[in-house]
Amino acid sequence: MTDDLDIDQRPVSASTPAPIGSALASLRAEREKAAEKLYLDLPVPRYDNLHIRVQPIEQADVKRIGERFKKSRDQEAPVKQAATIVATACIGIFSRGENGEPLGDPSEWPTFDAEVAAAIDRPDLTRAVDIVRAVYLTDGDIIATQVRIGEWSGYSTEQLDSEYSGN
Repeated sequence: MTDDLDIDQRPVSASTPAPIGSALASLRAEREKAAEKLYLDLPVPRYDNLHIRVQPIEQADVKRIGERFKKSRDQEAPVKQAATIVATACIGIFSRGENGEPLGDPSEWPTFDAEVAAAIDRPDLTRAVDIVRAVYLTDGDIIATQVRIGEWSGYSTEQLDSEYSGN
């Protein structure tokens, strides 16, 4: 009897064991292990010891952010768009200790929020995009970081260019 169900329609059971030695036997553990390391630590340019940890940027976020800035006449729209990507992907801002390990508990690291705005003596800033622009010292550094995040997330430069075009 042939199975007429598409793969998405087949019932999935967590209790069905995979044959020992098969690729599926360790799939769940391998996936969880890979997901735990699905981040990238990037130095913030021009600082001695400031880093951001980012997660991959999702296509839906890239599209949503691209649409938001697509028809903007603001000459700073490309930088604001890049800063929005950086803020969206950021899961923490941190420094490294003498041993090179990140300091503090990652769950307590700030993002581009009021705490960071206060730390750089800019408590007037409330939007993440403005805080990114205040932390990064040049627009080029923001754009370079955004490109690095996009490429690391698996998008080709051509894909990124088409999503960010129109600014």
